Amino acid sequence: MLYQHKKEFFGVLLIVLLAVVVGLWLISDRPVVEIIKAEKEMFLDKEDFYVSTDNGTIKVGESSWEDIKKLFPGGKMLGMSTIYQSKDGDCLFTFSEDENLLVIMHIESGDYATARGIKIGDSFIRISEKYGPDCARVIMPNKAEDFDLVYGGENNIVFQIRDNVVKRIVLEKEL
Repeated sequence: MLYQHKKEFFGVLLIVLLAVVVGLWLISDRPVVEIIKAEKEMFLDKEDFYVSTDNGTIKVGESSWEDIKKLFPGGKMLGMSTIYQSKDGDCLFTFSEDENLLVIMHIESGDYATARGIKIGDSFIRISEKYGPDCARVIMPNKAEDFDLVYGGENNIVFQIRDNVVKRIVLEKEL
């Protein structure tokens, strides 16, 4: 009887060890991104977090849930969260839980531009002209044309670059 329990114990132990080894192998096989920090932090103005639309201005860090719903009627809440998606799905808005203010905006359409005029489809060179060189870079392995540019510090603007053009813009402002 004791022999039977030992056999079962070692069988379970072998399965657990095998699962751990396979898990570690899978994790180690993933490519690692390279992060290059900015030489100096770029301070963004309050106005850098404003996005103009045909119906009005979105102010990340200031606009309320009600403001965004007026600008983007027909959108929907995603799950039971504080995230609202525009009707066309080209913008995501994340709100603070307590103040119900817009803290993160994802732009995925060329219909909207940052306060400095950058929009989806613009080139990496145009971003450098408008925002300068003081940004952190997150570079994808083995794909020099795929990277993210992060301007700012606590409050930041992220430009996701794929094939050397802007594919997504994220504006994030802490309250």
